[in-house]
Amino acid sequence: MGPCCWSEYSLGNVERLSLFEGWNSRQMQALRQEVIDGALMVCREEMAQLDCQDVAYVGRDNAPVLERVLERPPELLDIRLDPTCNLRCVMCDIWPMERRNVLGALLTPENIGNFFPRLKAIRLLGGEPFLQRDAFEFIQRVRQINPGISWSFTTNASYRQIDRVIGTLEGLSLDKVTISLDSLRRDRYEAIRIGADFERVMGNLGRLEEYREARKASGRPFSLGISAAIMPETWREIPDFVRFCRQRRLGLFFLPVLKPLEHSLRREEKPIIEEALKMATLLSNIFPEAFTSLLAFLRKVHQEKSV
Repeated sequence: MGPCCWSEYSLGNVERLSLFEGWNSRQMQALRQEVIDGALMVCREEMAQLDCQDVAYVGRDNAPVLERVLERPPELLDIRLDPTCNLRCVMCDIWPMERRNVLGALLTPENIGNFFPRLKAIRLLGGEPFLQRDAFEFIQRVRQINPGISWSFTTNASYRQIDRVIGTLEGLSLDKVTISLDSLRRDRYEAIRIGADFERVMGNLGRLEEYREARKASGRPFSLGISAAIMPETWREIPDFVRFCRQRRLGLFFLPVLKPLEHSLRREEKPIIEEALKMATLLSNIFPEAFTSLLAFLRKVHQEKSV
């Protein structure tokens, strides 16, 4: 368990602790104390590189009081059930992970009785959740426990079973579906996401766009968007992504690759960083929510290369 999907800071082992015990574990209390003291160390690098503002509410007039131990439950659970994936993306450190069966550790009587009924939202991450048997079982079990939970999914959309995916989404209170799409050029995309089928992904995107419109018409809207990994191979496509997503009314988020270095803009010389930063700054006026993390990353890298 960790405080968020970015941090490698451990709150304990889900096979030994209930989710609520992890929520108030010794490690989580220490992290909250850093936030309270205004001296965040655990997530300092992530905050600097990604402009993470998840704890920025502290001190606001309308913010809940943050204490070292919280009796109120968490509202959001980011969960990675399984690293299993059908792709071998060059910048990904998830698919090489050891596969572990955590479904039984999550769906314990304690979590079923005390945690999931009080949860408001779940974001299901990869590997590829829609190719994992455990993911479909987890969704159905949690839906039975708490039908009101709002769901979000991140998917590569490179699979044949789009009908099953849409059928699963139909039964949920759905907030967002994000498709990982790093290039709009077939050759480049398939070189980055090894094993992917660009035409199938675009076809599945079209199916999800149709489903978005159908749910909107029935008064059950959800957000459909693109997450694009920005690296030396892809950063010049940023204007193309802005145009593509605006035309198709898709959300957009640019995700800077931090590691490995060979696939990170950190490896580039200062003139390239300046060009990318200028482009991102200009286009952020059109699509501001897409650029938050990318701009923070580019400014940090530019500062490092200016020393």
